[in-house]
Parts: sequence; structure tokens; C-alpha cells
Amino acid sequence: MHLAPYKNFTFVLIGRLYDYIITLALLSGLARLAGSEVMGIYYFARSVATLTATFSELGLSRYTIKSLAEKPRLYFILFGRLVVLRILLSVLALLILFTALQIAKIDDEIVQASMVFASALVLFQIADLYLDVLRARETMLMPVLLSILQRTAYVGFAILGLILGYRLAWVLTAFFVTNLLHLVLSATLIGVKFGQARGQFKAALGELSSLFKDVGTFTSIVLLGAISGRIGVFFLYYFHNDTSVGYYGAAMHIVEALFYVAYAVTSVAFPNLVRLYANSEANFIIGARTVTKVLLTFIAPLACLFFIIADPLIMRIYGSEFSAAILTLQIAICATVPGFLNAFLLILLQAIGKQRLAAILMLPFIVIQVVAAFYLIPSHGAHGAASAFAIAEVCHFVILTFAVSRFVKIRELSRDLWKILVPVAVLVSVSSMATALDEIPRLIYGTLSFLILLLFLKPFTDGEMQWLRTSLADTPRHNRSIQAQ
Repeated sequence: MHLAPYKNFTFVLIGRLYDYIITLALLSGLARLAGSEVMGIYYFARSVATLTATFSELGLSRYTIKSLAEKPRLYFILFGRLVVLRILLSVLALLILFTALQIAKIDDEIVQASMVFASALVLFQIADLYLDVLRARETMLMPVLLSILQRTAYVGFAILGLILGYRLAWVLTAFFVTNLLHLVLSATLIGVKFGQARGQFKAALGELSSLFKDVGTFTSIVLLGAISGRIGVFFLYYFHNDTSVGYYGAAMHIVEALFYVAYAVTSVAFPNLVRLYANSEANFIIGARTVTKVLLTFIAPLACLFFIIADPLIMRIYGSEFSAAILTLQIAICATVPGFLNAFLLILLQAIGKQRLAAILMLPFIVIQVVAAFYLIPSHGAHGAASAFAIAEVCHFVILTFAVSRFVKIRELSRDLWKILVPVAVLVSVSSMATALDEIPRLIYGTLSFLILLLFLKPFTDGEMQWLRTSLADTPRHNRSIQAQ
């Protein structure tokens, strides 16, 4: 059943924020009950496992959603072949991971943690294959509820084990078991039986090349993005130690909160933008500009507030042992605004069918980050890793802006963005000057000044507000009105 985009956005945002908060509770428990070294092992294993699971995912989720947005009846034709492909790639990915860890002579404890984490993530992704049919139909409630259920069970059992003294092994076991149950429950509730894939095995093997061709560009984008997010972790592990990885992981998880808001907006906007571009370029520009303003309105002030209160955030969540992560957090926050703009520009390229270009443009981002990390991390540790990430995001934004300008009118896309950036600058000024006050009054005064100036400047035009109301209220009817024009 189709749900209005504002409901889907609300569901996705609630789900992502809940996931963030409860995972933060787990990391806080790890930091306080197990220490920074165990925290570093956990974050390294998580990073390696996420990269492995990204390879096995093959970009199938984005490909499925885009295909369904264009051809709603396509899912059950593809389902059997996608399941077979997912399983084959998962086995291959786990074998590659184990071999790579052995060649790199990683400690046995980290190898075991990485393998369990990766196996659990593969189970979660297979469950996601079932739930993609609902996401493509713009029905986000069921996937969000199932994710909340899995996360609650996982973190609950994990923290219980930490309190009882079982440490990391218990945490990883809880993650694997709850993901297995999540897969069984997803398959049961969606009503798609694996038996529907029977008879598709030979077809899947016979058409692997065509499937790779269809999803290859989506895979490249997702995989390269996953690699870029873990470069700092890998360099820190080899040039420093598990403790430095723990500091970096503690800071980066707080930064992830800002990207969750962007994820909630873009995941709802993507299928809508695909349809808009297919019907009307003018409406596509209006929709893309409106989404850009919505994202900037949320992310920019939050990034500034997080920067200002970085000290109490780290100290109250992780404890005094992680005080070295404060500056790391502030540096990483500087990358959030260009980072979320980059994510949205990549979404735009995919929405207009330029997936291959989007994948190619991920390469300079990774190269810049690797070079910066090589020079900065050995001497600056976690601070250097965050700096390399920030430098790469800024350079990537310049490259993507130039690339998108070839297909989309950047002036039209960026119109009136200054009406959001000026209130953000005022927020920073007010919060920075009120140093005699505690954090909470400073945040209140800064936020109020931002909201008042935002209301005065009115960054959203009447046409954008009308598009936003109509689009959020009823997407199908809005699309029919576009076609009629």
C-alpha cells in the first residue's frame, strides 16, 4: 500500500534516529564497560564487515527500488535471480574477507570478530531484499518496524552481556542471532517464499553477466562509498593501534547522526525524483532544489551545534578516557555539509540515469582521501584521519558540482540557498560569542536566532512550498498532474 511521502519520511527518520540512539547506547556501554581498546576492535570489525557486506549487496537494493519505480510489476520476476545472486556473492565476499585478513596477519581476535560481524550483516541484507518490495512501493512502515525490533533485541542482549562481563564475544553473538531471526521474520511477513526462486537458479547463472551490467554501476557507487568511509580506520590500525581506532570510531558515530537525517530525506526523495525526471525536467529541478533546501535547513545548523558542544558530547557519552576524540569530532563535523551535498548530488546523477558517471566520480574522492590519510595519519592519528576525510569531501563537492552542472542547471538548483546559509552563520556567531553561558543557553539563543532569521528571509518560494505540500500529500496524484501538463 502506497503511503504519502511525508509519512514515509517520518517513518524512515524515526527508524534511523532510533537506530542511531540505540547503537550509541551500545557504543557507550562498550566504551565504559570494556574500554577504548575493545571499542577499537569492535569498530574495526564493524568497518571491515560493512565493506564486505557492501560487496555482497552489489547495489541490488538501489537497483531494485529504481526498477520498481519505473516498472512496478518487475519485482517478482527479478526476485529469484536476485536471491541466488545475493547468496553466491555473500559466500564469495566472506571467503575474500577471511583470505585478506589472513594475508594481512590481523590478530585472531579481530579476524573472528570481523567474520561473525560480516556473516550477520549478510543475513540482514538478505532480509532487506524481501523488504525492498515495500520500499519501492513507498511503504516504509514495515521495514522500519522490523529494523527497530531487531535493533532493540540486539542492543538489549548485548548490553546485558556486557554488564555480566561477557564483553565482545557476547555482543557479536547477539548481533548474529538477532539478524538471523530478522531474516526469518521478514521472509514470513512479506510472504515471498524462497520456493519462488526455484527454477530461477539456472537462469540466474546464465544471466549473471547481464545482471552485473544492470547493477554494476549501483554496486560501484555503494562499494566505493563504503571504502571511502573506512579508509581512516584501516590506516589508523596499521599506523597506530586499536585505541586510536576507538577514538576515531567514537567521533565518527556521532557524526553519523547528521547523515541519518540526510538518508531519511534522500531515501524517500529518490523514487520520486526518478519519476519527476521522466515526466518533466522543470518539475525535477523544482523538486531537487526543494529537497536541497530541506536538507541544508536541517543539516547545517545541527552540524554547527554539534561542533560547539563537541566537548560535553564526548565526555558524557563515552567518558573522560575518550577526551582525545573531541578534536577528532570537531574536524569530522566540518565535512558533514559538503558530505551530505555530495550524497545528494550522487542521488541526482542516479535519478537521471548517470549511474556510471556517479561511480567514476567516486574514484577521485577515494584517491584524495588515501593520499591525505597517508600523510596525516602517521603523525596526527585520529585527528589526521578526520582531516583526510574532510579534505576529500570538500574536493569531491567541487568535482560533483562541476559534473552535475553538465546535466542540471546549477544556478536553478542553488537559487536562494544563501537565505539558509546566512541564518546558519548567525547561529554560529551568537553561540560562539555567548561564551559566558552554559552550553544549553548558548544552544537555545543560537537556535532561536537561526529560526527567526530563517522565517524572515523565507528561503522557500511559493512554488516550492506548493510542490512540497502536493508531493508530500499524494505522490501519485502529483505525478498524474505533471503528466497532464
